[in-house]
Amino acid sequence: MLTVIAKIGTAVLLLSIFYWAYYVDKNKKDERSEKIIGKSSKYSFSFTYILLGFFSIFYLNGYIDPKNVFNFLVIIIALMSLVNSLFIFILNKKMG
Repeated sequence: MLTVIAKIGTAVLLLSIFYWAYYVDKNKKDERSEKIIGKSSKYSFSFTYILLGFFSIFYLNGYIDPKNVFNFLVIIIALMSLVNSLFIFILNKKMG
C-alpha cells in the first residue's frame, strides 16, 4: 500500500515540478511573480519541516519500519512540491 502511495506521490511530484517550471517560464520578468514564488516557497518549506519533524519522531520511536523510509521521504518531498504548486496557483489567483 505504501509503495502505491509513493508511486502516486512521484507522479504528483513530477506534475508539480512541471507546473512550477511553466509558471516561472511564463512570468520571467514580473516582480509580482517573484513575490508569489517567494511566499509559496516559504509556506512549502515550513510545511516540509513540520512533516520531517513528525517523520523523525515516528521513526525514532519505531513506528516506521526502516524498509519504508525511502517511500516516506518520497511522499514528503511530493507533498512539499504539491503545496508549493498549490500556493503558487492560489496566490496567483489572489494577487492577479
